[in-house]
Order: sequence, then C-alpha cells, then structure tokens
Amino acid sequence: MLFSGSGQVTYAGGGTSFIVPRGVFVDSSARIYVTDDNTNLVYRFDDMSGTNQITYGGGGTPFVNPRGVYLDSSGRIYVSDNGNTTVYRFDDMIGTNQVTYNGGVTPFGGLFGIWVG
Repeated sequence: MLFSGSGQVTYAGGGTSFIVPRGVFVDSSARIYVTDDNTNLVYRFDDMSGTNQITYGGGGTPFVNPRGVYLDSSGRIYVSDNGNTTVYRFDDMIGTNQVTYNGGVTPFGGLFGIWVG
C-alpha cells in the first residue's frame, strides 16, 4: 500500500508481506482489515505499524481470491470471495459462526466488492 501526501504512513504486511491487496476496511475501533488476493487471507491489525496482526483464511473452505471486506454495526465480518463465488459472514477473526452464501438459486458470477447497508 502506498499513499502520497504529508503525514504519509505505509505498511506492507510485516513478516507476511501483502502480495495483491484488494479490499480494505477500518472498523469503529480503528482496526484495519485487508484482503489479499494472492495469499488468500484476510488480515486485521490495530494500526499502520501492524500491531497485533491476525490473519484468517476461511476455515473449512479456504478463501480463493478474497476481494472485499466489510464489518456491520454488530461487528460481524463479511468477505466477498471471487474464487469461490461466495460471500462469507463470521463473528471474529477465528471464524466463529461462519456462514456462507453463494447466491442460492442464481449463483454469483465474479465477486469483487461488498457493501452492507
């Protein structure tokens, strides 16, 4: 990730560098969530220095090209996965109460982002 301007801060994933970061979301506690299309992981860290980095790869059905990430007002995490053409919802970064949805009767094609209103 590279931003320009005064006060610029960069973070490349620390010990496990980002390869193809796709989606980013900042929750109400200022934790940063990033999906990486190549490592097939969702990263969460507390700040732009990578403090308390946690990764999650989808549990029983590993992510394949996770693209978008979003948190709702209850703190549930939503990830759109292009490779599995599935949207995942889980309660925390260890995948508690994970639910998957692939579009039902009309399966999703490619998934690139997500927004929950």
